[in-house]
Amino acid sequence: MKIGITGSNGYQNYRKVKDTIFMLKQKFKEDLIIVSAGTLNGADKYAKKYAMELGCKYVEFNPAHTPKNLYSALHENYYGKKYNVKYFFHRNQMMAKYIDYLIAFIPEGKKSSSSEHTIKESKKLNKKIVIISWLKIYKYIFIYVIQEISYGTKINIGKSWYRFLEWF
Repeated sequence: MKIGITGSNGYQNYRKVKDTIFMLKQKFKEDLIIVSAGTLNGADKYAKKYAMELGCKYVEFNPAHTPKNLYSALHENYYGKKYNVKYFFHRNQMMAKYIDYLIAFIPEGKKSSSSEHTIKESKKLNKKIVIISWLKIYKYIFIYVIQEISYGTKINIGKSWYRFLEWF
């Protein structure tokens, strides 16, 4: 099971990323592959850190203008190109094709153009998408699971964000 994890570069709730990967590891065991874009900040940074720490297989889709590393998903000829912003979009498309599911950690009110593009590309390919967005309402935290992003259906699953794993 290839689970893509993306999110805003400013995402700092490392505990939620770690708990999510831990629960995915319990559910899928050795079949779990965590996939990220390999950015150095935010949700991608924590996805890599905790996938490794928890003994998960890890793959990243770093852009073509970066060097190939131990976790890069594509052939070495893909990497080391001259910088071009289009490589970020291409990376998102490649990641969307590779994954089975996408989990996006995007704080309410924050913009993440790269994550939004990955969500859009995943939507085009009819991938299942979970968006974890925190809303502070009356001291409760709610999570909205986008069950079918093509229809924009939002389902409030209540206080326990862990229940979204039943959806996989």
